[in-house]
Amino acid sequence: MLYDTAMSLQHTVFMNTDEANQTLSKVEEAIHLFHSHAEHEDMFVLPAVEKHAASLVNEFASEHETDEQLSVSLRSLIASYNLASDSEARTAAGYAITMAFNEFIAFNLYHMNKEEDKINKVLWKHYTDGELVAITQAIIASIPPEDMAIETDWMIKGLNNYEIINWLSAVKNDAPDFVFKSLLSQAEAVLPEQRWNEIKEGLMEGAMMA
Repeated sequence: MLYDTAMSLQHTVFMNTDEANQTLSKVEEAIHLFHSHAEHEDMFVLPAVEKHAASLVNEFASEHETDEQLSVSLRSLIASYNLASDSEARTAAGYAITMAFNEFIAFNLYHMNKEEDKINKVLWKHYTDGELVAITQAIIASIPPEDMAIETDWMIKGLNNYEIINWLSAVKNDAPDFVFKSLLSQAEAVLPEQRWNEIKEGLMEGAMMA
């Protein structure tokens, strides 16, 4: 989502308000979902980490504050674009938004890399797979359906074929059938035909499509 939105910003002619508004809606969606992502970590993940690495929680809570400041700055710049009265002002505002979003991307990639390294190591060391699944399920239950649909689309786009096959296999085994079929439909809708056909073949080999 970050990469796609950044590319849209680079391609946008901000003098064209219709084109710009489509791109800015993608920026706002990214801000919203990353804000929700941080809230879920604060509510469900960091309390589990705090029991074993309190200093690490302080570090990540501070970074979440930085992330929120970057989001506020982006929203302010979008508001400035909406108030711009001529093409020159809109172009300048669009450039400022693009630069600010690049900072947002850089920070979040750095932040998420740290999560994958530092937080996961604590969780894997101190919690069973079952306990981690319970945390994951609590997070999923807290996500509004409209946000979940968007996040699922991006998860499918972002995973490789092997990961998608394993994910769908786990859903088939552990979730109601309608959830599995819904994910199949989403995967077919968002993936290129060649990738979707490869995934179908992988699922057929495991008898998952029956």
